[in-house]
Amino acid sequence: MRHLLVPVLGLLAPAWAVAQPPAPQTIDQLADQIAGIRRQRAELDKAEGAALAGIAAELKRQRELLEKLGIDGPAPKPPAPPAPPAPADPLRARLKVALDAGAGTAAEKAEWARDLAALYRAAAKLTAEPGLTTAGTLRQKLKEAAAALIGEAALREVRQAVAAELAAVLPTTDADLTAEQRAAAGELFRKLAAHLDELAK
Repeated sequence: MRHLLVPVLGLLAPAWAVAQPPAPQTIDQLADQIAGIRRQRAELDKAEGAALAGIAAELKRQRELLEKLGIDGPAPKPPAPPAPPAPADPLRARLKVALDAGAGTAAEKAEWARDLAALYRAAAKLTAEPGLTTAGTLRQKLKEAAAALIGEAALREVRQAVAAELAAVLPTTDADLTAEQRAAAGELFRKLAAHLDELAK
């Protein structure tokens, strides 16, 4: 009976107790695998290059045949349309119309425009000053400074256009300026200065 139990118990033993793990590959075996992979890759690259060369040769042959027969090949793609010009700034356009309508030679108007640009750059900083409390004070300071810089009559049309732009961002009454109104006026003055500098070139 004891002799019969031994093989039976052997069958009941867990598989992990019997199975042997595969032996790890040696360095030489791994090196052989890498060499084989590289050979396969080289063969694939060579085959791909040959296929591409065949396609190029066939396309060339077809083009030459079409030329001999006087048949045009596929129509070339039309060139891309040029990019549309950037839309003109309406403020710049209004200033240009006013500048062109003003009296004086081109050189005089260019000099006056540069003077006004400098004035408006200073006005942009002035809008942040706490001592400037009302829109009326700002308008009066601008009027006096412009008259001192270029005279009462020079670029009258430009100054009228600027007054219209200011009316859109500043109160018409003599109320205190709000932070939003100061910021809007400062931004407007910076744009006016940049446009006038550009128009004076």
